Amino acid sequence: MDSKFYKNTVLVTGFAELPKGTALKDKYSKAGVVLVIEKSSSEIKDASFTVITDITNNYLKEIVVGYRFSDGVDKLIEEIYNRVKIPSVSAFCQALKSCYDKYYDSF
Repeated sequence: MDSKFYKNTVLVTGFAELPKGTALKDKYSKAGVVLVIEKSSSEIKDASFTVITDITNNYLKEIVVGYRFSDGVDKLIEEIYNRVKIPSVSAFCQALKSCYDKYYDSF
């Protein structure tokens, strides 16, 4: 990512409780989402998720990068529910909702 890009961005985090009995819960206590959001467009430019495997992080990242929070968060959450079939999907959606709320609470 181009360093000049970061000058017009904010870093937002969101967390949610993970479901019991999952490998992810054994490693982490919460689902975490970190987003880099361009302020002028509300577009998600980069993302990271607390997951065990790179493929899961990359898959989730592919879904969210390019999405604009100005379109609301419900469409993004629906897309994730439709495409991601893992036990912790609800926790990641809740963490994304928290990111969305923090982003709009900051402006």
